[in-house]
This record gives sequence, structure tokens and C-alpha cells, in this order.
Amino acid sequence: DIRFGDGQNGWAYGGGLWQTTDGGQTWNAVSLEVSVGRDGAVERLAAANNRVWAIVLTGASSMTSSTYGLYSATYPGGTWAKVRSAGSFGPSLPMLAVQGTTAVVIGNDATTGAERAIAATGGSTTFTNLPGGLPCTAAPGDPLSATTNALWLACTSATGKSGGAYVSPDFGHSWHVASSVLSDATVAIGALDAKSAIMSDRGMLVRVSADGSTGAVTAPDVPVTTTWSFIGFTDGSDGFAIPIVNDARQLWRTTDGGAHWFVVKF
Repeated sequence: DIRFGDGQNGWAYGGGLWQTTDGGQTWNAVSLEVSVGRDGAVERLAAANNRVWAIVLTGASSMTSSTYGLYSATYPGGTWAKVRSAGSFGPSLPMLAVQGTTAVVIGNDATTGAERAIAATGGSTTFTNLPGGLPCTAAPGDPLSATTNALWLACTSATGKSGGAYVSPDFGHSWHVASSVLSDATVAIGALDAKSAIMSDRGMLVRVSADGSTGAVTAPDVPVTTTWSFIGFTDGSDGFAIPIVNDARQLWRTTDGGAHWFVVKF
């Protein structure tokens, strides 16, 4: 995947990590000095306000037992280091959301297996527990998204299916049910603001609102088996979604806050 913090500084990641400081014209490999093998793979990355954060595979004894850590650097020119106050997560891949000077990580403690929700604010790299805890078990996929002062989280029910969406208008101090009508086991969610978000459900995109209402959006027809690897907005108008249609990824874009979506042609 690829992320940019601004017009010049960006990162390509997956099995490793590469960085550009000239808008993508040249790229350099970045070493995180993690163990050999699959260890060191960057699984999630987000950047804002001259700091970049990455969820990194730090240990894997088997395909079902993995350990993840959080790494960070300032940009441009900063040195990557493990964020020790964040601790270790595993075996499932933790979620990462960054907004302004705040970073949030949600996952399972690598030692106890208990759910953890932590945040660092004000540009700090010191993480503490979110005071509101978690309202539910996060759904598989890309179910966490942040906007100014608000977090959106897609949750599973006791049966393992998606139970709906929750919103925290105070960045983790409290949570409220926004929707309980979603049914996909794997979901993605993209926050527009503290009042609404776009979420995937059974091959469709839907608008969910903090008041509990949902609304349809206009988008290309795709099979109900379509899953979504990403939904996100750069501002209140422009957003992007990546559906996996018949094993191929497409790029969708909206320019009116998620009301209408179209396929980007390359």
C-alpha cells in the first residue's frame, strides 16, 4: 500500500518499507531493525502533522501466532523507533487511526489476549488507555476510522457477524450506537465527520449517521460478495474506496461527501 503525509513525503509498505521525500520521484528502503524473515513487515501505516506511524510484525511463531508493535518517526528526516509505551499486540492485526496529533491503536494484548484501546495525543508518543474502553469486538477488515475529535468503529456481534457501527464524538471517552443493521463479517468504514461515515455492507456502500439513521448512496453495481479493503476521506468532500470485485481491486472516488461514487479509470 502507499500513503503520503503531504505532497512530498510518502511511504510504500507491505513486506518492507520504502520512503520518498520528493513526491514519489525517488524511493529509499527503510530498515526498522526488526528480526529476519517475515518479521519487520509493515502491515498498516498512517501519517499526519509531520509524524508517521506504522503497525509492524515483530514476531511470528506460526501463521496463527503473530506479535505486532508500533513504530513511529517524524518527517521529513526523522529516525524510526519502536513506541514502547504502546506495548505489543497479537495474534490478530491491530487497527490504527491517526487524526492530527492524535493516534489510536485498537487490538488484543499479545500476552493476555485482552482487548486494548490506546491513544497518544498532542503529538506525544506516550500511549494511555482510552478512557471509554471499547463498546464491542471490532470487526475484521478496516473497521476503524478517525476524523476531527471523533472515532468510528465497526463491530461484530456474538455470532461473529457485523453488528453495526459505533461513534465516539469525544475520541474514545464515550461511545454511541450509530447503526445496527449491517451484516457483513468483514467491513470497512470511512469517517466523514462526527455525525456521519460511509461503511460497506453486502457489496454496497451505505451512509451511517450518529443519530442511528442510515442512507443509501449512488455507486456502481457490484456483486454482493464484494469486500472492501479501504474507505477514507481526505476532507468533507473527497473520498476513496477500494472494493475487491471478482478478486480484482478497483479504485472508487467521491467528490460530494460520499453521496455519489464512480470508478477511477487508469
